[in-house]
Amino acid sequence: MTDEQFQEMMAQTKGLEQSGNHEEAIRILKTMVDGAPEVEDRLWAAGLIASIINFNYQHLVKPGSPQYGDVRKYLRISLEAYDQAHPAAQEMYRNMPNNIPELRRTVSLMDQGQPVNISQKKGGCFIATAAYGSALAPDVIVLSNFRDDVLLRSKFGSILVDLYYSFSPPLASIVAHHDSVRRGVRLILIHPILQLVKIWTRHEAAQSSENPTQSEEG
Repeated sequence: MTDEQFQEMMAQTKGLEQSGNHEEAIRILKTMVDGAPEVEDRLWAAGLIASIINFNYQHLVKPGSPQYGDVRKYLRISLEAYDQAHPAAQEMYRNMPNNIPELRRTVSLMDQGQPVNISQKKGGCFIATAAYGSALAPDVIVLSNFRDDVLLRSKFGSILVDLYYSFSPPLASIVAHHDSVRRGVRLILIHPILQLVKIWTRHEAAQSSENPTQSEEG
């Protein structure tokens, strides 16, 4: 499988997942794991399989079930790929909602056939991290705080965040390895988003100052 074919199939799984065809998305991702051209691609594809199953079929992930076996298998593959991946890809994977020590513990428990509660942890904004080269860059922190304090507090915002984390890793991988792309992403994508965040923040601050007792009413 060429890198171009891999990216095309990744886009296809995105459309399937957005339309609710999770089973077909998982089927295609399984073929992508076997034919991934790079270890980083195997990391994303295997991780996505476990993520989709967890997000959409978590109530079925019980010892002895096919879903349990798939989560165990592809979590293991993703962790093995993580250990072999480029440090930049490892950082992006951690900055997704992926707690590596917790995932390793989950696989260990699943090896013993124990029930598990697979939960996602908050992470950084990994495309912005790739563009700036660090999760500690001030602009990355602003975006991460906006995600945590605003988007994740609403159902629609949470859906957007889940979709973003499910299908953006390949884009972040490209950004991280090309300086010109990193500069372009900062200029064309991140800076306009930051301006919108700042406008929203000023608007909310103005609303709060005009209605200082609103939260106490009712």
